[in-house]
Amino acid sequence: MARKQPDITVPDLTGKVAVVTGASDGVGLGLAARLAAAGAEVIMPVRNPRKGEAAVAKIKQQHPEAVVSLRELDLSSLGSVAALSAALRGRTVRSTS
Repeated sequence: MARKQPDITVPDLTGKVAVVTGASDGVGLGLAARLAAAGAEVIMPVRNPRKGEAAVAKIKQQHPEAVVSLRELDLSSLGSVAALSAALRGRTVRSTS
């Protein structure tokens, strides 16, 4: 039996960036889809690109306008974590005003 989604009001997240780990399936995938539906750009760090691509396809099927991207991440590798961190810092500029 499919579980009913809780009735949660999500504010408009247009212009915001959300990084969702564990988004290849389960709770992480559900969260990524909700954030994308609310207008956030969703970045999904994944260990398995094939599973990640399938998750992106599911989100895009539900929300064709969604902006979703994958980044490779292996949490057992400090170099992989550092590379993702550097990539995210390099692309994200926040205004302090």
